Amino acid sequence: MKPEDRLNIDEVMCLQMAGMSTPEIMHTDLKAFDRLYADHEEEYSEFIDRANSILDRQERLSIVSYSCQDEDFPARLKASRPPPGLFRSCFLKWKLSRRIFPLTHMMRSQCLKR
Repeated sequence: MKPEDRLNIDEVMCLQMAGMSTPEIMHTDLKAFDRLYADHEEEYSEFIDRANSILDRQERLSIVSYSCQDEDFPARLKASRPPPGLFRSCFLKWKLSRRIFPLTHMMRSQCLKR
């Protein structure tokens, strides 16, 4: 799939909320999403709004999400069966060492508490 045909993270989250599986999402391009959106505009509009709300909150908490269509999505996760639709990473800066340590999505709940 060409980069310009890939979905944005909020569109991927919308499809997840609509019940689409990750393998289906991985093969859904922008034109297909636009057709689905036109067929379910009210529902998908609500899903997009909810996804953007989640992404805004994550950004405030320094949580970065990558979708299964993102170039930066970890290859090992993409190869797993079934692959996750999203990967979240939280970056904490340690004041003493000034290093950045990535935490996997398994640590997400701890990041959200801060």
